[in-house]
Amino acid sequence: MRGCRGQFVNTVVDSKLPLDYESLGEQPVKNMAVPVRAYSAQLRKSSVPQ
Repeated sequence: MRGCRGQFVNTVVDSKLPLDYESLGEQPVKNMAVPVRAYSAQLRKSSVPQ
């Protein structure tokens, strides 16, 4: 499962979910004057039951 989230969410929930994040840099967003810093999130392999 993959998702995308912004800097605010990255800061607030960083240690609360078993996710690893990769920066996607600043991304243009419809109806926004400036680009938004985005991150890709993936479930940590160590948190997936075997």
